[in-house]
Amino acid sequence: MFAKLYSTYLGELLLHYKDIDQAQKEINSILSAPIEDSFFWFREKFNLVEHEKALKVLKISNAPYYMKSKDELEKENEILQDNQEYFLKHIQQWSLENITKSLQNQITESINRYDKLT
Repeated sequence: MFAKLYSTYLGELLLHYKDIDQAQKEINSILSAPIEDSFFWFREKFNLVEHEKALKVLKISNAPYYMKSKDELEKENEILQDNQEYFLKHIQQWSLENITKSLQNQITESINRYDKLT
């Protein structure tokens, strides 16, 4: 099972770097870091996705503020003020502790389910 994930991710890194040596260095760097680092970065990415989804629901553009007109910024600010409770609920909602527990459960479930298929 580890070999499946390793080779799949190594392939993704190869497409990104266009250099197998650099892809292997990157994957070795990830594997040598503490597991807590991976959980932390997963949490950051997960919260970013939740933030983007909340903006989409509120029909707020994800474009950088400097690319928006003054009218757009004022309208979006008004939307955020009117929906402050909803927006705050959906950003940074996942604590590192909850993410760690969830990932550990998902990993255990995957091992139990897919290890038999290898």
